[in-house]
Amino acid sequence: MRRGRSRLFVQPPLEPPARLEPLSRLPNPKAVQLTRARTTASFDPAFPRPHHAADLQNSASAALESISETIQVRRGQTLFQEGDPAEFYFRVSAGAVRGCRYLGGGRRQVCEFFLANDFFGIGAAETCRYSAEAIVDTTLARYPRRLVDRLVGEQPGLGQLFLTVMAKLLSDAQERLVSLGRKTAAERLATFLLEVAARCGPGSRVRLPMSRADIADHLGLTAETVSRTFKKYYNDQLISAETPKDILFVDRRGLRGLTGDAGPDGRLPPV
Repeated sequence: MRRGRSRLFVQPPLEPPARLEPLSRLPNPKAVQLTRARTTASFDPAFPRPHHAADLQNSASAALESISETIQVRRGQTLFQEGDPAEFYFRVSAGAVRGCRYLGGGRRQVCEFFLANDFFGIGAAETCRYSAEAIVDTTLARYPRRLVDRLVGEQPGLGQLFLTVMAKLLSDAQERLVSLGRKTAAERLATFLLEVAARCGPGSRVRLPMSRADIADHLGLTAETVSRTFKKYYNDQLISAETPKDILFVDRRGLRGLTGDAGPDGRLPPV
């Protein structure tokens, strides 16, 4: 992986992308832009999730945003790598980030996808437990960890927010254990698509910023299996593709029936 003053580029699949360098060291200053943001929050509260910034009380939100930096990163850049000092927390303002770990033999596990309004990098460890990479051109809010930790003692809402973030990530990890350990390829992909749809709010159209290879490495499948399963969903008229990235849900209940998530009584959870 090239560093320093070399030209920024997007690495081939399964290789760690170029790291996010300080602005002063970049050959092209427009590649990464840092701007101090000392404003109140401008989050969309219409579709709150447990780890959305919209869940903050106004006072806590304003305090958090007063110490934030706005960072614009290009597709394929690395925000931090596994093992780096955990110096910042992040929130996605626009775009998408994948959290992943690289294993021997060129293998990769995509641990999580962070979409608009998601926090990440939050944890008790002193070093980062995974690498974070921009899937598309992305705008982020970056918060110095030492300042956030100080604010938590002053703003109870912040402490509650970060506790909720950790609880949600733990719940997601438990669900993924079930998916990877017991579900078929069709069940895993159906579950994934419905989860992304729920995160994006109401509506039948969902944009998937991640590639088929990203989805495969997230679900423990091959890219070929993911592509075949998508094709089966198209043929069964469960979904349709307006573009390779834009999915239209045609039969959401039918897709829900493929998740394998029926309860002990055999009933499907609500769509």
